[in-house]
Amino acid sequence: MKDQEAYRIKRRNMPYYNQVVELVNSFDDCTSVLDVGGGPIDLLSRVNYPTLTLIDICDIKYFSGTFIHGDFLTTDVPNHDIVICLQVIEHIKNKKAFAAKLLATTNKKLIVSIPYKWDIGDTEHDGLDEKDIKEWFIISPTHYIRRKKCQRLICLWEL
Repeated sequence: MKDQEAYRIKRRNMPYYNQVVELVNSFDDCTSVLDVGGGPIDLLSRVNYPTLTLIDICDIKYFSGTFIHGDFLTTDVPNHDIVICLQVIEHIKNKKAFAAKLLATTNKKLIVSIPYKWDIGDTEHDGLDEKDIKEWFIISPTHYIRRKKCQRLICLWEL
């Protein structure tokens, strides 16, 4: 629990998380949000919707919405108006299946972020960009937001 809290405090106010929160809060036609793999960051505590759900393989104790402890790919998850998946898909073995389930679980808006053009000597994170998103997802995002300073690519699908 201490490790989760330290991680949450360290990352919670990163500028790209703040941008995602602003984006999510700007959608007037939505009532539910699902965070896939958001773990200890607890982004959902900063969004204004009546139905908040988090699914994660880690056991999260402090989340006040609906928490589903499980693997997103193998767990039944109800559809939500907004689905968020930040800095997760690059860790998944079957990225195309994961991407397909993200799209299938989304009613209106899907937000996915990945490390953007990292060069840290890590094959899981290095060199990812728009071409990878296009390879993993059957439809292209409606919008790309490139955060070059913090090296994040935020992708938005409006379905």
